[in-house]
Amino acid sequence: MELVLAIGRPGFRVAETDAAALIYGYACGLDTTRRDLQLVARDKGRP
Repeated sequence: MELVLAIGRPGFRVAETDAAALIYGYACGLDTTRRDLQLVARDKGRP
């Protein structure tokens, strides 16, 4: 289970004190990516 943040406005180099203003909402998420694909991506340095 993961916490998902929906960003509702564009932002670049946003100050920490202003970051909350960009959040549209929150949700729960579940990554259902196949484990073998995750391992290949990890080996390539991807998230």
